[in-house]
Amino acid sequence: MWGGLVGAAGWLVYRGLMAMGMGLLGAIFAASFLVAALSQLLAVRRRVPVTLFVVPGIIPLVPGGLAYRTMLAFFHGEYAGGLAVGAQTLLSAGAIAAGLSLWTALFAAFRRRGPMRERVRETIRRYRLLERGDGVVIGVSGGPDSMALLHVLLALRDEYDLSLTAVHVHHQLRGAEADADAAFVADW
Repeated sequence: MWGGLVGAAGWLVYRGLMAMGMGLLGAIFAASFLVAALSQLLAVRRRVPVTLFVVPGIIPLVPGGLAYRTMLAFFHGEYAGGLAVGAQTLLSAGAIAAGLSLWTALFAAFRRRGPMRERVRETIRRYRLLERGDGVVIGVSGGPDSMALLHVLLALRDEYDLSLTAVHVHHQLRGAEADADAAFVADW
């Protein structure tokens, strides 16, 4: 039911903006942005995956009629018209993707709950991952995730009286790129 309501809200915004003279792509973008926002808010509130609301929410906006007209034009040999409608179809799909992506990026940016060190500290406390005096072996690839983990644990080392050991395994599968990762970790 909620997914249908999200879709109805998106469709009403789309039709309203079109009636006010906004172009097709702008109206689709704005409606998709609304669908993404409502879907995310409902997903958080109801504690379910956002896709339960996004998928039915964007169905009314999907340019199915344009895709049909594209194929029909090609079928009748009207290639120039088919290409024009096909381009409009792709741009419409891109406007949907852009609206969904923009909301997702904004939601992620504003949802952050403080510095990473504080989030890691809270996770350690909540799940009782470490006790004072523990020894921790950290697998470090040289990529951003493992380097961030190493950096945060180094910052928390004194607080938890941790004995830290960083380990890098060079599988020699990626040639020069793997050599550079190994050298970066060793130098760090």
